[in-house]
Amino acid sequence: MFCLWDGFAQKKACILPCTRQNVRNKNFLLPERYSTIPTTKYFERVVRPYLGANAAFLGAVGGRRKASLLAGAKCLLIPSQAPETSSLIAMEAMASGTPVIAWRTGALPDIVVEPKTGFLVESVCEMSDAIRHAANLSASACRREAEVRFSGEVMLGAYLALYKELARGSRMPELQAA
Repeated sequence: MFCLWDGFAQKKACILPCTRQNVRNKNFLLPERYSTIPTTKYFERVVRPYLGANAAFLGAVGGRRKASLLAGAKCLLIPSQAPETSSLIAMEAMASGTPVIAWRTGALPDIVVEPKTGFLVESVCEMSDAIRHAANLSASACRREAEVRFSGEVMLGAYLALYKELARGSRMPELQAA
């Protein structure tokens, strides 16, 4: 069994959970949306030394291969501390039945339902412990949650409702931030 790791690029301020002995030398697969020479060099220079021999940098992954990796993973690890406004990969993992382990930052607290679909962590120690506990989560519960909250039909309905409110001139507090 392997953990799929997303977001290890240098610009994402990735924190390496694998400095903990109980996680080192686990099977990690690291795909990257855009495989570039700088990304590959960063992996070899900074990330690989922490992971050991059982980690593999996969390069660019998409389509069926991505779907297969997501469905086969023990968990999706998102060690990025960048405050993403959304996390499509987390939603895709849940739809594949794969729990998500991520830092409590950005949109991830709105996506991951603890402990039903994964774990939100605040330390390297919590992240490594969550990896061990991911096998106890239900793939069908992850899929159900994704269907209920993130299916095309649900998302379309939410966007249409938002557009109707905006067309009516409603002042929505969540849109007043900037």
